[in-house]
Amino acid sequence: MSLAQAGARVLYCENPRSFIRHRPAVAEVVENVYRFQPFCISHRLSSLPVCSGLQGLIHAKQIVQKAADLRLKSPVFFFAHGVESLLLARGMKKFGFNLVHLAVDYELPDSLAHVEISDISLAIPRAAFAELHARFDCKAHHMQQISMPAELRSAKLSGKGAAFAAELPRPRLLYLGDLTGRTDEPLVLELLRRRPEWHLISFGTRKLDVPNHHLLPWLPPGDLSALLNRDAIGFLPYRLTDPKNLHCVPLKLFDFFEAKVPVVATPIAYLKECADLVYVGSNADELETAIQRAQTEAAGSPLRERRLAFSRAHTTEHCARWLSPLLADGDEFPPPDWDTNEAVNLPETL
Repeated sequence: MSLAQAGARVLYCENPRSFIRHRPAVAEVVENVYRFQPFCISHRLSSLPVCSGLQGLIHAKQIVQKAADLRLKSPVFFFAHGVESLLLARGMKKFGFNLVHLAVDYELPDSLAHVEISDISLAIPRAAFAELHARFDCKAHHMQQISMPAELRSAKLSGKGAAFAAELPRPRLLYLGDLTGRTDEPLVLELLRRRPEWHLISFGTRKLDVPNHHLLPWLPPGDLSALLNRDAIGFLPYRLTDPKNLHCVPLKLFDFFEAKVPVVATPIAYLKECADLVYVGSNADELETAIQRAQTEAAGSPLRERRLAFSRAHTTEHCARWLSPLLADGDEFPPPDWDTNEAVNLPETL
């Protein structure tokens, strides 16, 4: 979205599907963003050393052809973590494309091969950037997390969010995701059993064995506004024994800040950048106190407007202005200037 808002055309490539079920056509999903899904013979082939490189080339050739059909000028290929992403990037490299690696999570050392073949690596977690910069010097750059585009926030409502908001009991702790994987479930269970009058709301499939946990189906982004009301508390109980969690930069945080609601979290490293805007606790006692403090925060507290301002400094528009000099010239990142109104000149993007 950042690149499209700056005037570049973007070909977004979905995960390949079986050639029997894939969607071959390119579709413009929003202005200047086109979606394409390559076909594959079988995902299992990517796990076979003899076939993995060939399948990566097959996917790359399809993308290159679609880029030619769209007449993209000086296209750059962006790719993130994952075995299939690496195979595809190698294929794109053979076709002569410049590669930009995105380190959106702390995936070291698994992502080192991705960085090695890239021309530029953009890392969101500071810890990932520090390690990549130490290994690869000027190839690695630190990039800010990007909040949800305004177009998604203002999307047409289904009404389901308002219906759930009317039915669910209060007070509410809201986790905008599935509890599986990243959250400290024993810590959350201890807290909910200690305070049965508090109600945790999450999405997906993972239901905790307590009556005050409420599991909702996934909702469109626009419907979340009904749940993110004044008496909601954003809850980020990440399990910090996993370095990926400790160094994450959660989009959920920006969703909460955009809604101006108080946020209670375990002390992930990123919160040092906004420590005065979040209530933090490392154990059940500290989280209980943090939630009590969040509950007493006044509706007119200046913290709420400051949270909104923090979120607005991470918009897709600001990111586009920041990326433009690097992608246009290949130079080092300039110091971010979030108030600049200068025009951007971006290459077109895959």
